Amino acid sequence: MRRSVPAAFLAVAAAIAGSASADTQVFFSSFDGVVVPAEIGGFFTQESVQGFAGMSAPTGTSAFGGNLLRNDTLGGSSTATTLTLTDLPEHTHVSVSFLLAVIDSWDSTNGSVSPDLWRIEIGDDFYFETTFAITSGSVNYSNSTAAIYEAAGNLGWSGYGEKAYDFGLETQLQNIPHTGDDLTIRIYAHGNGWQGGPDESWGIDNLGVSVVNVPAPGALAIVGVAGLAVRRRR
Repeated sequence: MRRSVPAAFLAVAAAIAGSASADTQVFFSSFDGVVVPAEIGGFFTQESVQGFAGMSAPTGTSAFGGNLLRNDTLGGSSTATTLTLTDLPEHTHVSVSFLLAVIDSWDSTNGSVSPDLWRIEIGDDFYFETTFAITSGSVNYSNSTAAIYEAAGNLGWSGYGEKAYDFGLETQLQNIPHTGDDLTIRIYAHGNGWQGGPDESWGIDNLGVSVVNVPAPGALAIVGVAGLAVRRRR
């Protein structure tokens, strides 16, 4: 005789499967409005994207346009550009995307005045750090997929040159474990060679944050074992 699957098992399986939701965007700004969103804080100026206008990565979906937020401070964690989000929906992971403009005479980690380091901190437990080279040095951000513009050409600032990347294509910034109701993202440059001002700076455009609910592997395993047991009893 064919036995039906217990209703309790179906309810648990449905609840766990339902907890695997699609990405939910909780913040996005192109910084083109008259007023910068209230969630943005720290150090920045709102400026035209100048020569970056219309640029995007070949595999990306985001293009520079209008304005960006530029940070040309003297560097260090106390001079970060910040994004603070509160009352987030229930989630297990967070993803961050943005376009990054690398402006003026970055010297990587082995140039004449170095290191010049760029860092993003997402919550309390995750950070990503890299370096860029425009006028000197050979150590550089290596994700060629994310590259938008890598030539050290002048796109409108002091004349040293600029580069651009789509960090929405950087896998290390996707699906980062995070469960809190609040989230603070801090972005800044630092290093013994960092000079800031008209010599070195960076900017961001099209900043987006998404959250997702991913069931724990153990929960899925329990459903799988329970389902196997039901089939064996048939």
